[in-house]
Amino acid sequence: MEPGTEITPWEDTSLHLVAMDEGAVLGCVLFRPDDARSGRLFQMAVREALQRTGIGSRLVLRLEERLARDGFVEVYAHARRVAERFYRRLGYEAQGEEFQEVGIPHILMRKRLS
Repeated sequence: MEPGTEITPWEDTSLHLVAMDEGAVLGCVLFRPDDARSGRLFQMAVREALQRTGIGSRLVLRLEERLARDGFVEVYAHARRVAERFYRRLGYEAQGEEFQEVGIPHILMRKRLS
């Protein structure tokens, strides 16, 4: 995707978690609350060379811990189809039909937080 397409209107009001090593960004995930109980995980990304090393899972799990501590009970994502297995391994469930977002096939995935 082109640089700048990652910027959203809710960027400034979202929670940003970043994995770093010696000043280098390894991965990130953002969260935007819809209300006091649920919201959307988005912009999940890990450097391509570091994918499948557990960084992404740790980012999402840390985000979920924070959200649960803050009283959130559900999180959802518009997951790219190629990332569906990643989210399933973390306990997310697919809902509804595939849809296109930014020209890429996605599926809605939800998880109840404990």
